[in-house]
Amino acid sequence: MEPTEPATEIDFARLAAYVDGEGHIAISCDKRHRYYVVQITIGNSNLALLEWCRDHFGGFICRLRYHPDPKHYAPVKRWMLTSWPAANALKRCLPYLICKREQAEVAIEFKETFGLRGTRISEADRKRREELMVKLRALTRTGPRIESERPVKKSPQGNLFAKEISN
Repeated sequence: MEPTEPATEIDFARLAAYVDGEGHIAISCDKRHRYYVVQITIGNSNLALLEWCRDHFGGFICRLRYHPDPKHYAPVKRWMLTSWPAANALKRCLPYLICKREQAEVAIEFKETFGLRGTRISEADRKRREELMVKLRALTRTGPRIESERPVKKSPQGNLFAKEISN
């Protein structure tokens, strides 16, 4: 579905916040047809948020399976944007992303391996797409992370709370 309202820079900043907090960036693949697609997904129980995303960026809203105990859980829906619109939205959101910036960069790099529709791709491009898909899946995996991969920046003030305790 096409957007019904033009998105402003503030709208892209808002979308970045929603993607960081409630969203998911993925590359999915249909191996049988050798078809790859970039996806942005935001899940929420508030339909107004998802309708805002659809109205400003396009895409579609779908209903997730409801929880077996609906008395205690609100129904969840999700907004999804795929392919070039997703890659373009990620490019515009990139300056505002915090948590998922690296994932967005991988998804954008992945989408840039695509040429015109219907053109054949080389085996090197196909291999690069597969590598980027695996890299993005590693970035989005759940479970414990190895913190030694990214250096920790020390605060110039140090640990102020620790100083108060020692006094």
